[in-house]
Amino acid sequence: MDRSEEWVELGSNAPTQALLDDAHRRILTQTALGIILVALVCTQWATELYGSGARLLSYALIAACFIGLPIWWFGYRAKARWAFDLAPFAVLGLASTYALWAITNLVTGQPGGFLMGVIAVIFAIHMTRLSRIVSDERLIHGVDMGANSQLNVSMDEVLARCPHCFSILAVVPAHLSLGDPCPVCAGKLVSEGHEDE
Repeated sequence: MDRSEEWVELGSNAPTQALLDDAHRRILTQTALGIILVALVCTQWATELYGSGARLLSYALIAACFIGLPIWWFGYRAKARWAFDLAPFAVLGLASTYALWAITNLVTGQPGGFLMGVIAVIFAIHMTRLSRIVSDERLIHGVDMGANSQLNVSMDEVLARCPHCFSILAVVPAHLSLGDPCPVCAGKLVSEGHEDE
């Protein structure tokens, strides 16, 4: 029996390709929202920066936000291999922009700056975790190859998706317990209602 066909969301009976497509859609949604927010932040920076060097940097950021990231996003949406290869860099670029946004908000002392800085730190951490997920070869291979994907897992392992962060994991169902955390998000892999099944 080919164990690579056994993909499950822990606690779910959904078919393999449905889980992969769902993970792909969630990544698309989160990165689209990230690109929109980063574009707004870069536009704000462009209006606030003065001097030729700062103005040049703001134009480069705007070009990346309004041209580069959307091109990457549409390629990722179309499941183009080049977009999968660039995904970690695109998501880390979003995370870096959030980190810069956090620093500028925390340092400037503007009204509401501290709150915006904390929010930007949370976004940066989330995008950093997402970069690890989009670079996972199991997800890339499964989404890229579709139903024809053949992944190597041992006989006692199945490929599963974390119910919290949609990371693809190779797990041994017999060894999972209620307290086992996801290595990416630290969320519980098994909910209390599914432990007995």
